[in-house]
Amino acid sequence: MNESARAFVHRQVVQFVDTDMAGIVHFSNFFRYMEAAEDAFLKQVGVALVDLSGGKHVSLPRLSARCDYRSPARYGDVLDITVTVKELRDKTIRYSFHFSIEGRLVAEGEVLAIYCEVTDQLRSVRIPDPMRQSLSGFIAHTSPS
Repeated sequence: MNESARAFVHRQVVQFVDTDMAGIVHFSNFFRYMEAAEDAFLKQVGVALVDLSGGKHVSLPRLSARCDYRSPARYGDVLDITVTVKELRDKTIRYSFHFSIEGRLVAEGEVLAIYCEVTDQLRSVRIPDPMRQSLSGFIAHTSPS
């Protein structure tokens, strides 16, 4: 991450419903946690994950998502989910997620989202400059389109 990039931290308490028979967080819930952290991050910087204003419906559907697991999280644990913008292109945002409990690495994930207008189909469009500016302080790496 470049020296001037900031990170956003979202706290997530593990609920009983999130755990499996072994008593640890089921792997699929990390994807829900990433989406919750992304939503909280975007709200913090003044961007809507789904925007219905201005007569258009725009959103950020996923192109890809991955999560690598390092150690277990259990019911009642408080996960610190650090969000950074790994890459910002004309139409896409690649987020990086770092999950930890009291400094212990739990998982690392990544989501690639594409900015789209939603009508009867999805149509990718350029990320607006105001949104780009809101995200600029959190960019760890910028790539051309």
